[in-house]
Amino acid sequence: MSDYEYPQIRSVDMFAVDLSGQPGVALRDPHLYAQEIIALPRDALAVIQHFTGTNTIEDIRDKLKEQYGQDVPSENIRFIARELDEHHFLLSERFLRHKQQVDEEFHASPVRHPVHAGGGYSEEPKALDIEIGEYFTRAGVDPTSKGDGTDETTAIVAPHISINAGGPSFAHAYGALMENSPADLYVILGIGHGGLERLFAGTTKDFETPLGTVTTDVEFMNDLNKRYDDALFDGEALHRTEHTIEFQTVFLKYILKDRPFSIAPILASFPHQVLSSDQFPEAKKMVDRFVEALRGATADFNGRVVFIASVDFAHVGVKYGDEKPITADDLAVIEKRDREMIEILEAADSERLLAHIASDDDKRRICGFSALYAMLRVLEDSKGVLLSYDLTSMDEYNSTVTFAGMKFTRRH
Repeated sequence: MSDYEYPQIRSVDMFAVDLSGQPGVALRDPHLYAQEIIALPRDALAVIQHFTGTNTIEDIRDKLKEQYGQDVPSENIRFIARELDEHHFLLSERFLRHKQQVDEEFHASPVRHPVHAGGGYSEEPKALDIEIGEYFTRAGVDPTSKGDGTDETTAIVAPHISINAGGPSFAHAYGALMENSPADLYVILGIGHGGLERLFAGTTKDFETPLGTVTTDVEFMNDLNKRYDDALFDGEALHRTEHTIEFQTVFLKYILKDRPFSIAPILASFPHQVLSSDQFPEAKKMVDRFVEALRGATADFNGRVVFIASVDFAHVGVKYGDEKPITADDLAVIEKRDREMIEILEAADSERLLAHIASDDDKRRICGFSALYAMLRVLEDSKGVLLSYDLTSMDEYNSTVTFAGMKFTRRH
């Protein structure tokens, strides 16, 4: 029996497309195991919604007849399953073999390639240099300016929305880094959108960008791994396509150019319930162990360390699971709640941040909680300030993502 006798579609992005004047749906793999975007007639949604891995082809045929009164031939359903499987959109033996090969190639590579270049930002170096320069101009920030050195920047918050959507907010955050001399190590805490069994995942690979390669501090990462019970690299494969570290390396390379620096790339992924309820005691201990490990590794590091939290804030609207399109009144409420959270971030209060997110069960879907919480736990005697707040609409239903640029300095 072939895998598609019990077809199970993987967790992939779906969005509406026009197919020669007819409504359609496109499937896109956020993890890029499936390289192609595949488009199907909208009617195919009625079929693939039953690709759960528990229904046979005949089960699906019966369900479609019951729901829509149409007798869809089994071979038509099997054809859709076969096509999805051949393009690696089904969870199947074919896909698992392909995933293993891709992951092995990634692990064998000494570098992490810029997989989002040409999508979220320009892939040609000169064009990218001009593009980022324009974001600084729009933000009114001079990337070459120097501060008076009285307030040493300890951390920044920068978006991880695509650079071409959040460029000015990136520029505000990275302008703050230029107010002091460059750090020796930038600890980048990004979000692992695919989820992580061990909650945090690092890599020792250098990060290629169109502007040059950014070096990862292997010694620091290995030290952190030992402090984190040798579990830091278990989820390394997620770094292959995750954009939240990649976008920050592009801006670091832009502002620092050939000056020596290194990074510690770390993905974080856990919901507030891990800490706000008593249901996940082992996961809570895991967060505490990581915080202590990162605090100890940075304290023992011989050089200046700056943190970068690569995060977005609210994700609201139909695209993210809400029933209705977002209105102007909705956005006003969302901004009010975001600014309440920003005040908590400015106070660098991790427990108040947790309470804020838990108070409405993360209704705004803050895509940054885990990285922000970990960073605030590690930072000591710091205070934050908001540099920019912005949002972008993601579809025709006004589904919206909000984000900000912030900087943190030592308390006096």
